[in-house]
Amino acid sequence: MHAVRPTRTNASLIAAPLALLLGAADPDAPVERTPHALAAHARTHSPRARAAALEQQAARRAVDAAGAWFDPMLELRAAPLSVPGLLPADAHDERTFGAELMLAQRLPLSGRLGHERERASADAARVRADADLVLLDLEREAALLACDAWEATANTRVRRRHVEVLRAMADVARAQIAVGRATVGDAQRLDAEVARLSVEVLEGEGELAAVDVETNLLLGRAPAAPLGAPGEQVPWLADEPATLHVEARDEVRGGSARLAAAEAERARAADAWIPDLTASAGWSTMWPLSHALMLGVALELPVWNGAKSAELDAASVMRDQADAMLDEARVRVAAELAVARTRDDAAAKVLALLQDKVVPLAAARAQTARAALSGGAALDAALDATHEERETDLQLVGATAAHCRTRAELWRASGASFLPSSQSSLAPTVTP
Repeated sequence: MHAVRPTRTNASLIAAPLALLLGAADPDAPVERTPHALAAHARTHSPRARAAALEQQAARRAVDAAGAWFDPMLELRAAPLSVPGLLPADAHDERTFGAELMLAQRLPLSGRLGHERERASADAARVRADADLVLLDLEREAALLACDAWEATANTRVRRRHVEVLRAMADVARAQIAVGRATVGDAQRLDAEVARLSVEVLEGEGELAAVDVETNLLLGRAPAAPLGAPGEQVPWLADEPATLHVEARDEVRGGSARLAAAEAERARAADAWIPDLTASAGWSTMWPLSHALMLGVALELPVWNGAKSAELDAASVMRDQADAMLDEARVRVAAELAVARTRDDAAAKVLALLQDKVVPLAAARAQTARAALSGGAALDAALDATHEERETDLQLVGATAAHCRTRAELWRASGASFLPSSQSSLAPTVTP
């Protein structure tokens, strides 16, 4: 069993060279129709991946700004501004204009700045976990679309093959009309079956075209951008993934970071009653002083702490909510994994039964019935057996695609990337 664990690296440092290796310089170049190729392209070009990368970049910059000291303030005042004619007659000998230049620095006495820095760091970790979830979701959707494209193509291939079978049966029926072993109605019935099945072929081709548009939408490309043709083999039935520890899951990492941010916010609110100290130094020429150097300190003491108490209560509730959400995330990821494994096991059993028994028996019965038709047997038995063979062939295609989808869902539920380690850290390159 081989599984690839998601690599936690700085995506912005390695995305550019890896994207060039994958041919990301031309986003509209044909993309191979495999889960791995589609997922790698989606990681580097999808609008969702780019939005997540930009959100990460913004969160990292917020950490740099959080907890910084307040900017010093420079204040310039001019007073009094006298209006001619309004001063008393004996006031002209006094100084009527002065200026004051004051430089002030606000200094927090509490640990508020440290708490703000902790909260910003926790928010950045949460955004990083959410971005990793976006990339894993893109991988799953890419795999599901590859499975859909293969199923549409395989169904069309089965129907085309059975169109040829029905045409051959119609030719046999026409040849037997002359000897009285078949009627014109038999040949017409077979021609009608050919026509009806040809309609289903066209419907399958339309389904594949719709999947192409959805795939290009996921990849962030034009709707008609070229894609590789689905192969005849099932696109992906990879080994089962190794399950990550619950605490290593992106959902739990994000919940833990959200809880840490809420705790930092509560600690900041708890220290909000501690006032800030403002130190200042200035030069004044205002009367009646003359060119005086002034130093000062100031404290902002609240008269009422009702607003700060309400803020602390709200922060405490948000912290409790984050804790409850973390517990829910732990339970949910375990349940999602159990459900995904159950469905994948069931899909594998259904596929094995169809491959080993149902499809071979239906094919053998159809061949026997068609061989008897050449000898003059009734058409109904051969046509019923051919219908059964076609339905079991289509059922096999559906079961194979279903197993492909359940395996993709299992990888997503495991929290791991199915891409090789060289591609599991791909992300869009964003300009600083």
